[in-house]
Amino acid sequence: MTQEEKKEFIRSMVQMVEDRLITATSIIPENWDGVELRWLIEGAFKIAVDGDRFGDKKRRRAFDNACMVKNIL
Repeated sequence: MTQEEKKEFIRSMVQMVEDRLITATSIIPENWDGVELRWLIEGAFKIAVDGDRFGDKKRRRAFDNACMVKNIL
């Protein structure tokens, strides 16, 4: 992927999650604050990414290592 394709992919994934979360605000309990909303955001990204379906274990280990060594996340 080119640099621009990577940027566009990231933008589209984040936008998709944002759209779903904004739509869900009408049914989110009133008493939820930043704690529950953080859990909701985490869950929304997990569902969008569905990491178990993509790649294999070796590729995931290489990804995790690169993130740690390069301090990406």
